[in-house]
Amino acid sequence: IPKDIMIPAPAQGALAIEIRENSKDIEEIINSLKDIETEIQVAAERGFLDGINGSCHIPIGAYCDVDGENISLTGLYGDEDGNNLITKTINGKASEAREIGLQLAKLISKEYECYEG
Repeated sequence: IPKDIMIPAPAQGALAIEIRENSKDIEEIINSLKDIETEIQVAAERGFLDGINGSCHIPIGAYCDVDGENISLTGLYGDEDGNNLITKTINGKASEAREIGLQLAKLISKEYECYEG
């Protein structure tokens, strides 16, 4: 589904693998599966989620596009009944992905406060 139709939940589709501590051989195998672009996307999207204090009771979405050293992060936030939805996009450096997510959360939160008036 294109993100202009529906923004997915933050980190939707990312795979996390947990391994036993002190398993160096397994850790090496798992680390060979790392995808840096996915790590950047997850950092930005989860930064947004953390900054907005999201829960499963409110509409929230985030999607990060990575283009080399730059990212574009789109976030969506709304009230429980979905009447007031805010969507914004900001750009920044991939190396600052989490901070970009937190920044977007602040921008959207500030605008949402205007709805609550």
